[in-house]
Amino acid sequence: MRLLITLWAVLVLSACASYDKQQAQQVPISTEIEKAEVRSSQSMQDLIALAESGNRQAMMSLVQYYEHRLANKGGDALSLMWLRKAADSGLSDAMYEIAKLYDFGSTIPEDNAQAIFWYQKAADLGHVSAMVNLGVIYDTGEGVEEDNQLAHRYYLKAAQQKDSDAQYNLGLMYENGEGIDQDYQKAVGWYRLAAEQGDLNAMVNLGRLYHIGEGVSQDEQQARHWFQRAAKAGEPSAQFNLAGIYMSPEAAAPDFKKAARWYKQAAHGGIRPAMWQLANMYRLGYGVSKDARKAFRWTHKAAYSGVIPAQFQLGLMFIQGEGTPVSHKLGLHWIASAARQGYPQAQTYVRSLMDNSRPVHIQM
Repeated sequence: MRLLITLWAVLVLSACASYDKQQAQQVPISTEIEKAEVRSSQSMQDLIALAESGNRQAMMSLVQYYEHRLANKGGDALSLMWLRKAADSGLSDAMYEIAKLYDFGSTIPEDNAQAIFWYQKAADLGHVSAMVNLGVIYDTGEGVEEDNQLAHRYYLKAAQQKDSDAQYNLGLMYENGEGIDQDYQKAVGWYRLAAEQGDLNAMVNLGRLYHIGEGVSQDEQQARHWFQRAAKAGEPSAQFNLAGIYMSPEAAAPDFKKAARWYKQAAHGGIRPAMWQLANMYRLGYGVSKDARKAFRWTHKAAYSGVIPAQFQLGLMFIQGEGTPVSHKLGLHWIASAARQGYPQAQTYVRSLMDNSRPVHIQM
């Protein structure tokens, strides 16, 4: 049944390609008037009648209705039909939505050429998100030959209309020199514009550039400001970076308590180095009270997430019974794991065991 619906959807899109070209070429009435007509409709029959008369906002209302309420009853195909009619009638939002369907292959087969075609039509009508997505396609070379210059052009058009995603992507291009001359000052400028609109990734990158002094004079206060804004909004990488600033011996006044607090939040957010840092703070009593159990727990999390020094430390904690019952078997397992991955201290430990006459079996 699902296959039949999908095939029907594809046929509907193909059939709609020849949808009343004369109607598609008409100058559309004001969007505000269309919206007012939709608001005044009293029933589904009224809405369908409006859509059939050429009201594009009514068409989009039907798209949403069929997509959300009748998705499992053939609604996908009807939704696509009205979406295509709205696009053929010159509505850039509909063009953009069709492009996304082709781009991601959600309810119709993925088709990069069709995605680009519809993104382009929407972008030509000034649809900013379509410009951004075209930029991403050419930036990554997804389904097309990679073209950084073209990506830059689309990002720039969208960025000039204050799209924060485009501004952030331009910052990345200038910072990394992707297809254009590397320019840290321009990167800072675009990151700042995106950050001022609330883009968390831009805040992190802007803070990092202030921290290392690329494109701007090094300024720890500004770095802390941007990291803190993103950190308070819940961005784990910003929380980790902010903790590092509070922890740094180069800071004017290191604050281990604040560092521990932000490392903890970053660790809960899945940042692996933060798990390891927090484990060491609990083990050594920096910014928190010494707590062997919590030190073991965070070392264990970091080790399982792939932090190699944590694997070696976890092995030692098992062998020494630090925050956990003694287990030589588990201890040797984790030390051997770190040694296999080239961690020098673990390799030295393993060699020292092998040089002894003790009958220790280590699986390498």
